[in-house]
Amino acid sequence: MYFISMKHYSLFLILSILLFIAACATEDPVSTSTESSSSIISEVDTNQTPLSSSSVAPPPPVSSETEVPLTSSSSISTPAPTSSSSNTPVSSSSIDLPYYSSGMFCFTEGCEKDLSSSSVAPPPSSSSVAPPQIPTVNDGIMTDLRDGNTYTVETYSGKLWMVQNLNYNTDKSYCYEGSSSNCDIHGRLYEFNAAQNACPTGWHLATRSDFEEVQNDPSFIWNYSGRKSGSSYDFLNGMGFHWVLGNPSSDDKSNCDEDCGLIFVQKNPSSDYEDKDKPLFFQKDSKSKGFSVRCVQN
Repeated sequence: MYFISMKHYSLFLILSILLFIAACATEDPVSTSTESSSSIISEVDTNQTPLSSSSVAPPPPVSSETEVPLTSSSSISTPAPTSSSSNTPVSSSSIDLPYYSSGMFCFTEGCEKDLSSSSVAPPPSSSSVAPPQIPTVNDGIMTDLRDGNTYTVETYSGKLWMVQNLNYNTDKSYCYEGSSSNCDIHGRLYEFNAAQNACPTGWHLATRSDFEEVQNDPSFIWNYSGRKSGSSYDFLNGMGFHWVLGNPSSDDKSNCDEDCGLIFVQKNPSSDYEDKDKPLFFQKDSKSKGFSVRCVQN
């Protein structure tokens, strides 16, 4: 019994020794592989020439003379950073940024000073605008400051009237038969458009209501200065014709079919044109004819 046990023990011992030898002969593949890789990497690192930062070609430097087109703030791209070995700082002055001044977009500060004063029309100064020439009235005499002519004025129905016809020389106005002496006595004869703005500042062309207020006043002074029709002049001292500020009505007498204005007609009781039934009346007449102007203070 003891012999058998020793035999078995010997076999067990031999088997254990063989297993130990086999275990020692077999190495860990993972460890071996790791050590091998480490040795290879170490060898490569020791043999490889290290890369210098100076060996990498830096990007071209940004020149201050390089023109950078700018369209808007969103289109400005950030320049690529340069190599640390170049040590070339990029100056903010090398990039032209928009500059806003005096209501203008500029690319350099103070550029608005480069604009020539002759290229920009300056606003008119108050001193360059002529003040309105308001006539003066002293002792019943109105002086038209536009030309220095004087007129007698009277108050009728609470309004200040020029007793004489206007004699202000303007385009589309005429002296009776072309005689300046007739202008001095009877005033000028105006076409419709010229009459609308002939009165001086502060005065206006007599309106329908203005004439209605004085037509029955026996003290009102009428002027029978005739008219101009085409190239002809007639009715001097016999009839007076004055432009009226306003439009004709259906009750007015008509002496016009188209392009008509409103006039107030007076017939001289001492002339052959006397009309006792209707010496004063409103009438439609052609705007191209020449009639007198009476002004009323505003």
